[in-house]
Amino acid sequence: MKQLPEELQQILATTPSKEVIAKIEALDPPWKMDLLPWQVTPPGEPIPWQAVYTLIEQPITPADIAWAQRKIIELGLAEDA
Repeated sequence: MKQLPEELQQILATTPSKEVIAKIEALDPPWKMDLLPWQVTPPGEPIPWQAVYTLIEQPITPADIAWAQRKIIELGLAEDA
Protein backbone atom coordinates (compact mmCIF):
# COMPACT_ATOMS: atom_id res chain seq x y z
CA MET A 1 0.00 0.00 0.00
CA LYS A 2 1.33 3.46 -0.94
CA GLN A 3 2.17 5.98 1.76
CA LEU A 4 -0.28 8.88 1.82
CA PRO A 5 1.16 12.38 1.50
CA GLU A 6 1.60 13.93 4.95
CA GLU A 7 -0.67 16.82 3.99
CA LEU A 8 -3.46 14.37 3.08
CA GLN A 9 -2.99 12.48 6.34
CA GLN A 10 -3.42 15.78 8.20
CA ILE A 11 -6.57 16.62 6.21
CA LEU A 12 -8.09 13.21 6.93
CA ALA A 13 -7.27 13.52 10.63
CA THR A 14 -8.71 17.01 11.09
CA THR A 15 -11.50 17.48 8.54
CA PRO A 16 -15.06 16.10 8.68
CA SER A 17 -15.64 13.44 5.98
CA LYS A 18 -18.17 15.59 4.12
CA GLU A 19 -15.58 18.36 3.71
CA VAL A 20 -12.44 16.41 2.72
CA ILE A 21 -12.98 16.42 -1.06
CA ALA A 22 -13.81 20.15 -1.06
CA LYS A 23 -10.74 20.92 1.05
CA ILE A 24 -8.47 19.00 -1.31
CA GLU A 25 -10.05 20.80 -4.27
CA ALA A 26 -9.49 24.18 -2.59
CA LEU A 27 -5.85 23.42 -1.75
CA ASP A 28 -5.20 21.95 -5.23
CA PRO A 29 -2.07 20.05 -4.12
CA PRO A 30 0.21 18.45 -6.75
CA TRP A 31 -0.59 14.94 -5.45
CA LYS A 32 -4.36 15.39 -5.98
CA MET A 33 -4.29 13.77 -9.43
CA ASP A 34 -2.74 10.61 -7.93
CA LEU A 35 -5.95 10.02 -5.96
CA LEU A 36 -8.66 7.73 -7.36
CA PRO A 37 -11.55 10.24 -7.30
CA TRP A 38 -9.60 12.64 -9.52
CA GLN A 39 -8.51 9.82 -11.84
CA VAL A 40 -12.01 8.51 -12.54
CA THR A 41 -14.05 11.73 -12.58
CA PRO A 42 -14.30 13.45 -15.96
CA PRO A 43 -12.77 16.96 -16.03
CA GLY A 44 -15.24 19.60 -14.93
CA GLU A 45 -17.51 17.11 -13.14
CA PRO A 46 -17.95 17.53 -9.39
CA ILE A 47 -16.57 14.83 -7.14
CA PRO A 48 -19.15 13.74 -4.53
CA TRP A 49 -18.06 13.97 -0.92
CA GLN A 50 -18.62 10.20 -0.54
CA ALA A 51 -15.51 9.68 -2.70
CA VAL A 52 -13.53 10.37 0.49
CA TYR A 53 -13.98 6.66 1.22
CA THR A 54 -11.88 5.74 -1.84
CA LEU A 55 -8.85 7.80 -0.80
CA ILE A 56 -7.33 5.00 1.25
CA GLU A 57 -6.85 1.64 -0.43
CA GLN A 58 -8.20 -1.15 1.73
CA PRO A 59 -8.20 -4.85 0.86
CA ILE A 60 -11.53 -6.61 0.44
CA THR A 61 -12.05 -9.28 3.09
CA PRO A 62 -14.10 -12.48 2.90
CA ALA A 63 -16.55 -10.82 5.35
CA ASP A 64 -16.97 -7.92 2.90
CA ILE A 65 -17.78 -10.34 0.07
CA ALA A 66 -20.26 -12.26 2.24
CA TRP A 67 -22.01 -8.99 3.20
CA ALA A 68 -22.26 -7.94 -0.46
CA GLN A 69 -23.67 -11.33 -1.47
CA ARG A 70 -26.33 -11.12 1.28
CA LYS A 71 -27.24 -7.58 0.21
CA ILE A 72 -27.61 -8.61 -3.44
CA ILE A 73 -30.00 -11.39 -2.42
CA GLU A 74 -31.92 -9.07 -0.01
CA LEU A 75 -32.39 -6.53 -2.80
CA GLY A 76 -33.75 -9.24 -5.09
CA LEU A 77 -30.95 -8.82 -7.60
CA ALA A 78 -30.00 -12.50 -7.41
CA GLU A 79 -31.42 -15.70 -5.99
CA ASP A 80 -29.84 -17.58 -3.13
CA ALA A 81 -27.01 -19.70 -4.51
